[in-house]
Amino acid sequence: MLVLAQKIVSKSEGRMVRLRDVTPSPRALELARQSGKDARFCEVVLWDTREIVRVRAGLIIVETKHGWVCANAGIDRSNVAPHDEDEWVLRLPEDADRSARELRARLRAATARDTAADLIKGFATGANDYITKPFNREELLVRIENQLVIKQMLDMEKSVSNSLRKEKDSITNLYQRSQDLKESTLQMLEWERIVREDINIAHSFQMKLMTHAKNITGLESNIIYQPILKLGGDIYDIFEIRPGVARVFLADATGHGITASLNTVKILSEYATMKDSLPSPRDVVSLLNRRFCALYDEYHIVFTCVVADIDTTEETVTVATAGHPECYVLSSGSVSVIKPRGPLVGFSETYEYPSQTHPFKQGDIILLYTDGLIDLIGDQYGGARNPDFNVWEKIESRIKRINTVLSLDEILASMIQPPAEERLSRGRAEDDITIIAIRRV
Repeated sequence: MLVLAQKIVSKSEGRMVRLRDVTPSPRALELARQSGKDARFCEVVLWDTREIVRVRAGLIIVETKHGWVCANAGIDRSNVAPHDEDEWVLRLPEDADRSARELRARLRAATARDTAADLIKGFATGANDYITKPFNREELLVRIENQLVIKQMLDMEKSVSNSLRKEKDSITNLYQRSQDLKESTLQMLEWERIVREDINIAHSFQMKLMTHAKNITGLESNIIYQPILKLGGDIYDIFEIRPGVARVFLADATGHGITASLNTVKILSEYATMKDSLPSPRDVVSLLNRRFCALYDEYHIVFTCVVADIDTTEETVTVATAGHPECYVLSSGSVSVIKPRGPLVGFSETYEYPSQTHPFKQGDIILLYTDGLIDLIGDQYGGARNPDFNVWEKIESRIKRINTVLSLDEILASMIQPPAEERLSRGRAEDDITIIAIRRV
């Protein structure tokens, strides 16, 4: 909270009056006679007076035009005069509430620190998260809870690692081994309970951090999200960063279970700090890469991702990818392939990711997916047993068969289910599968 004295505000708003420039009115002369005060001073008092409450020698009590009851209408004579011989007085601000609002707005603008340069500088100095003014209470609480969960999971991981190391070093004989095994079994049961609780917490945060905004004007979207375990390595986010521009994020972290969940919470947390503040997909992917190379190198976190900005005004889609599978744009019977450019996030700190822009007009559809779909289609065709099998040909063939007038539900289902005439098995998912379909309407 910032509190300012009235005097500095009044001076800044030019509320100073030089008495030699004031001509007393008859009412001011009468007030001067009753109070014994300077008639020019009484005239300035009357300027800001709604009603005179009481007058006696040396005292004038009024109700000001602001609605306040005070002496001399709040006119100040102390420490007012500039360095000259004239006598000056200082009136109250014309509208104190308006003055406070303007000060708050100017202070907020001066301290907001909400540019991309501010964001990058904050992270470069060691910040774990970044939030800009004006603060949203619910968002702030979620971010704090998220950081606490990350710390708790990191602490647990270190604790398990240290305990296992101590167990190995302390085994000296068979009896000791049996005792240690018993204690380790009990400890592992306790760890299992703790891990289950942490998995539930991480799953809750994972789902809370993933956004699927369905009310974006001009766009229709749908998602298939099928993790093979409760905690998956696939994460997504669909969010309107400004009117007419939707930003889509899809990532696939290495690993499954606790490792994947820990990684995805970190990825989502990092992405949340920058998703609506950086201007382009290439900036987002490049900053994510620098962050993970600099801050999480010891955890060996690498992941593929794609960031796509869909601009309904310009009718374009701009895409940046980091080791992620191809994306496809379906338009009037034709299919455009957006091939991956750049390594996985976390490999090369100096790499700057490029972006690609494609037309995206009414009726067009963009399809994004993770490599779990590749594994599923490969299993449907028995690709592991056939050295000549080309899964990319099968994916493109399946996409080219899509009827774009179908609902997005039907289109997503056709990506997973093999064509009926080929009489294939449904396949077995051995990796998380996420498919995003977005149509321009």
